[in-house]
Amino acid sequence: MKKLIQLFIILTIIISFYLIFKNYLINDQNKEVTKSNLDNSGKIDKIDDGDNLIKNLRYEINLNQNQKYILTAKKSNISNLDDTEIVYMEKVKAIFFDKKGNQMIVTSDTGMFNSSTYDSEFSNNIKINYDNHEIVAEKMNLNFAKKIIKIYEDVIYFNTDLSLVADIISINLVTNKTDIYMNNNKKVLINKN
Repeated sequence: MKKLIQLFIILTIIISFYLIFKNYLINDQNKEVTKSNLDNSGKIDKIDDGDNLIKNLRYEINLNQNQKYILTAKKSNISNLDDTEIVYMEKVKAIFFDKKGNQMIVTSDTGMFNSSTYDSEFSNNIKINYDNHEIVAEKMNLNFAKKIIKIYEDVIYFNTDLSLVADIISINLVTNKTDIYMNNNKKVLINKN
């Protein structure tokens, strides 16, 4: 009986150390980001593979009325700027579910996510797929406060009937109104397939 009690106490101590290590030491280490990971514009330059690396990050945000936003990244770093958690990501995938369960999938090489406002910036090799629609671009901003998606820089849109080239596509998330335009009074180039 004495050996059984000793074994129980030892197991309890080992499990306690494991839980403390897992919940406090590892998480605090992963949330630190050094300033050297940021370039002059505040954007991620390169995610360091050192102690600050978080692999396979996943955020799942329930918005309202059955709308959901899932954001994943292969590599990421978290920084606290002005008491706001900012996540810098590589190999990003975002899935938006609307009220009807339709999905819009966004992939990009890099991105940034504000965990308090849910605002997101995607950059480099962006691909957006929704039903039979596909958009490729270099930059995309998702602003939840203004309820606007802005897609810009080298924007090309495809569907089964046509393709177009534009500088900016702006989508209102409430009304689904889409504005497509060029800078400097140029005309949007449309090709019918």
